[in-house]
Amino acid sequence: MITATIPELLDSIGFEYSWEEGRGISECPFHDGAHPKDFRFSDHIGRCSSCKWIGDQTALAKSLELYNPNEIRQWLNIADLSSSYFPKDPQVNLLDNMLTIARAEICQVIEVLEEMEQNGEMKPELFYIEYTNRWSEYLDFVEYLIDKQKAILWKGCFYGLK
Repeated sequence: MITATIPELLDSIGFEYSWEEGRGISECPFHDGAHPKDFRFSDHIGRCSSCKWIGDQTALAKSLELYNPNEIRQWLNIADLSSSYFPKDPQVNLLDNMLTIARAEICQVIEVLEEMEQNGEMKPELFYIEYTNRWSEYLDFVEYLIDKQKAILWKGCFYGLK
């Protein structure tokens, strides 16, 4: 997982943004948005309201082509775990699916929260708390799944090297 924050990644590509009250706002780095406030982000999560891109700093680094897992594997001298030598473990596939479902669910939850705030059904203070709590739960779950994937992959590496 990338440890650089989203603002640090945007700075690294020379992208301009504004930062207020622990949140960043800018044009989306992935499309030429007509609205300067399409892309909203914290240190670790970003979302574009126009193109619907959503992700953490690792997903942003990959999308901006600042991070290539194959290069990291080569640098660490780790075999390509997707090769036929190391067939993909079914547990890793299951965890991949769980990550996809979690991402879809958080997108839906955030969309509902934003709609409730915009319609006046939720005060901005409560929206911020709910938004932050939901993202925090999501990130904890993602980190848990990624740690499980890493454990499975490393186990496969060690067994494959015997």
